[in-house]
Amino acid sequence: MANNESDVFQELSRSEPETALSAKIHARPEARGTSIEFEVEGAKGASRCDLMALTRDGELMPVTSWLVGATALNGGVGMRWSEITAFVVKDASGATLLHMPT
Repeated sequence: MANNESDVFQELSRSEPETALSAKIHARPEARGTSIEFEVEGAKGASRCDLMALTRDGELMPVTSWLVGATALNGGVGMRWSEITAFVVKDASGATLLHMPT
C-alpha cells in the first residue's frame, strides 16, 4: 500500500475477486495535481468504466474513463496525493467494481 503522507511517486495494486477486476496505479506529483498511470484487467459486462479519486471529504473526482477492453490508461486529478483516500473503479451504472485505499 502507498504511504499517504507525502507527495512522492506512489504505487498501488489491488484485486477484487467478486468482480474479477485487478488494477495497478502509478501516481506522480505534478504542478497541476497528481498524474496517474493506470493498468486494469478483468473488466467485463459494463461497456464503460470510470476511475475516480475519493477525497477526504467524501467527494469523488474523475481521473479517467475507458471502454472495456482497454488495459493501460493515463489520467490525472487536480488534487495532491495526501488529499486522496482511495481510488474507485465504477461501471457506467455507478456500481463500484474496485476500491483501492491509499
